Amino acid sequence: MKHSLTYIFDKKTEKVFPIDLKNPKDVLLFKGWEKDVANRLLHRTEYTDDIVVSTVFLMLDHNYHAEGDPVLWETMIIKDGEYHDWSRYDSYAKAKAGHKKACDFVERKIREATFPWYLFWKRWKREKFFDGMDA
Repeated sequence: MKHSLTYIFDKKTEKVFPIDLKNPKDVLLFKGWEKDVANRLLHRTEYTDDIVVSTVFLMLDHNYHAEGDPVLWETMIIKDGEYHDWSRYDSYAKAKAGHKKACDFVERKIREATFPWYLFWKRWKREKFFDGMDA
């Protein structure tokens, strides 16, 4: 796929469209599209007020190499308003699988936490929650 710098994503068809920012019509399309956050938010899973897994369409290609497909999706684990882990993907299918993998990780960490974790959440050493992120 030839690289553009900017893209939009149609959730219904799951297709990506390159945007030429030198074309005035594309610029108007891109400006209108980027204002609608629902277009960019693909999945959001909230576990507590403090823990969220979010997968978004980035709109800008994050593949910094000359070869390969554009990297346009990102999954983040957000805890206490800070980003603790993220992964980027070059396809929507990989982004969906990555979101599930991140959710599975968070759920495993919650199960491993001191029982009952939800009663002691505010007092628990939060930095311990994400130890072994790569496990």
